[in-house]
Amino acid sequence: MGMYFLAVNYRGSDGYGKSFSQLSNNQDASKDVLLALKQVLLNKDADPKNVFLYSISSGAEIVYELLRSEPKLWRGAIVESPVIFATK
Repeated sequence: MGMYFLAVNYRGSDGYGKSFSQLSNNQDASKDVLLALKQVLLNKDADPKNVFLYSISSGAEIVYELLRSEPKLWRGAIVESPVIFATK
């Protein structure tokens, strides 16, 4: 029994300079998470029926996008201190 924890530095995250952080887009960030998950699930020990999402702060928008776009992939989600940015 064990678990994998994957922290995705998706497009728009801090840490790779201004041009990288300006790529912020919930749909593209969601694609980054899905690609990372696909790589984890290549491991035969990873259980695709027990995948959870966890987010803090502004990552909540990405979790909500993932729940909306791929609802059957996730066993559950935790959103801590969500920050949602208003869009027009």
